[in-house]
Amino acid sequence: MDSQSERRTTRKKTVAQEEVDRILRLRKRQRDSKACYPCRLRKVKCDSKSPCKTCEKRGHPEICVYTNFRQESDRKSSDRASTPHSERQPEIDESASSHRISTNYPTIHGNFNSHLVSSGNTAAVIVRLQKREGESSTQDDVEQMLGLQNTYRDYPFMKVKSAQGRWASLLEILPQKEEVLKYFHLYRVFVFPFNPILADINDFELELRFYLKSLDTGELSDPLKESHHWTHDKYLGLIGLILATMASGVQFSDLSHVSRAHISRDLIRRALQSLRLANYLCRPTVQAIQTLLIIGNVLQNNGQSDAASALLGCTIRLGQALRLDIDDSSSSASSSDAKTVKTTKRKTWLSIVWQDSLLSLCHGRLPAALSRSGYSFESLLLHKSLSFIEAMHYICQLAMVILERHETVRSQIALSMQWLTILDRIRDSAQPHLRNQNQCENMQECLHFLAFRLNTSFLETVICRPALGKACRDTNTSEHERARMRAKESFTNALQAFLEFHTLSIVPLRTWSTIHTTLSSILLTSIWEETKNDPVFLDLQQRTIHIFESAGSSPDAADRTTVHNSQWLSEPHIQLLKTVKNVVRQNAARNFVSGDDHNGPLNPPPGSEDESVVFPTTETVDDWDTYFPELLNDLDIFPISNLVMDMNT
Repeated sequence: MDSQSERRTTRKKTVAQEEVDRILRLRKRQRDSKACYPCRLRKVKCDSKSPCKTCEKRGHPEICVYTNFRQESDRKSSDRASTPHSERQPEIDESASSHRISTNYPTIHGNFNSHLVSSGNTAAVIVRLQKREGESSTQDDVEQMLGLQNTYRDYPFMKVKSAQGRWASLLEILPQKEEVLKYFHLYRVFVFPFNPILADINDFELELRFYLKSLDTGELSDPLKESHHWTHDKYLGLIGLILATMASGVQFSDLSHVSRAHISRDLIRRALQSLRLANYLCRPTVQAIQTLLIIGNVLQNNGQSDAASALLGCTIRLGQALRLDIDDSSSSASSSDAKTVKTTKRKTWLSIVWQDSLLSLCHGRLPAALSRSGYSFESLLLHKSLSFIEAMHYICQLAMVILERHETVRSQIALSMQWLTILDRIRDSAQPHLRNQNQCENMQECLHFLAFRLNTSFLETVICRPALGKACRDTNTSEHERARMRAKESFTNALQAFLEFHTLSIVPLRTWSTIHTTLSSILLTSIWEETKNDPVFLDLQQRTIHIFESAGSSPDAADRTTVHNSQWLSEPHIQLLKTVKNVVRQNAARNFVSGDDHNGPLNPPPGSEDESVVFPTTETVDDWDTYFPELLNDLDIFPISNLVMDMNT
């Protein structure tokens, strides 16, 4: 009896002692630290500012924080110690399983979550996996302490200037009101509907309105009175984005080739200077990435697609630094602002994928913008109303899979058939006006229909290329026959879409990707046995070449003496068009001699007899092997050079 009483007394004392300890622990006053964490760690003087002078002097103002990591760590350890192990273990296991790495190749009907080997084995990610909800420690904190984040406040490859000098540099590049009103409208009408790099065009236009108001009030005119608002990195990035959209818009103006090229290059230079002032390399932002994407698009339309591809490599890495490539759809957004940020990041990464898939397809290179986030093609079974932009995102994702797998299974026709099935599913899931031109209710829907047909036709010809080569010339399996039939239909659709698109808009002749699709279609159909003597294709080829000739001989192009004066027609382009024109003329002549139905040899329409000066047709091309090797090696726009040589041997 006495022993039981003693045990009860001991238990009461233990409970009472634990309660006292808990109350004392809760009421324990923590000494507020007046020094930032780096100064406290190094035991040096700190003025308690943010950032403090010591951190600025030592070149790491970004890590000047007033968080006591050690106290937080002790508090977390104490909390974890009071939590039973059995309660903590499921959380860790669940978190780790959600970040488990898949090393399998993506399946055709799967999503893109296994495209890249994850960086989930880094120390920062491991710490993040152990993070409990409500804890203030983040992956950024760990990366800072491990030296995995940048610390330069200013752009490292530009002479560091005073605040006044920085302000003076900004005033030199500011877009003026007349420029903005003249060129942004062109971007809004001719560029954005077909390549919406700006994640939120409405928000951007409101920011643009704010910028124009600041111009009118004189806030951006006094070199002696700095505007601290507009020298902030965010607004420096906005100025760069405004300049980039203007550079893109000027390419669709009614100015001459020379003027368009000169003004767009100047606007690009100013946009890049704005990015340097904002230190885009060490402190990347979504704004800066959108600016770089638009600049890359401008470079393409100026005929510099290889430079655009090189710039895109940097853009992709900056996007990965911001974790745009990571799908965080499982995380909950607590506010509308957080949801907006997440949506903006998602759209920006999809724009990166769009540009990377296009350039990689055209150059025949492996894509770089692979990620663990993407689309599941199986969801297309339930979707029946994809907009133009949504459908294009699926097209780009399919192109990424094709580019990745095509390196190892080039001749596997069965895989091409699966890709064609997915492409058909994307088409069937698009909105009615994208599937049937008769369903279009306005001009913009008609233009979207034609742009979508051009893009899907180009991808379809890429998928069918294994069936067009010499090795498959005598192969008559059902799969090869189907691939050749689909390729023929795609070439027809691409050329017809270009011709109609050209009658409705200036976009196709000012857009490099459209030019590439059309030129590659003309080239392949002029040498492929099944199309080179086909009267339908001869007519399409003749009409298309005439459009290029008309563009080359227009009045505003009369002063062009060098290829640098043209927006997109480089010397190899012109050489290719001259050669293809000769081949088409010879094919038409052979049809005429043989008595086949034809549209006649290629002759300039009435009133354009002088156009032969642009693409003269005095040469006879009988041996493509001797004529094309150097040309095709120099043509950066054709990854199909091997196919061309293979089809003509």
